[in-house]
Amino acid sequence: MEDDVLGKVVETEKEIQQKLEREKLKAAQWLEKIRAEAEKEVSATEDILKKSFADELHEIKRNAEQRASEIVIEEREKAAMLEKTGDDFLRKIISRHLREILPGEKNDYEDVKS
Repeated sequence: MEDDVLGKVVETEKEIQQKLEREKLKAAQWLEKIRAEAEKEVSATEDILKKSFADELHEIKRNAEQRASEIVIEEREKAAMLEKTGDDFLRKIISRHLREILPGEKNDYEDVKS
């Protein structure tokens, strides 16, 4: 009878070991599935972020180019205005600034009332 009980214990132990191995295999497969899904999700998120970054960078470059173009146009207009400005007008402006700089001649402007 002892042999019978011992045989059943060994058999039960083998069954437990087999079930344990099956569960380990299931757990490993489940972990692999979860890992693969996580990698796909990370990859998809990375692709979205890369596209978003590229789109944003493109928009920033476009805005910068547009602003630079506007600045160039504005400065060309200013340069054209300065080229058209007569020498007499420029002499008056320079004269006013020189009066501010030179000692003893402050507030002697033609257009300033004392």
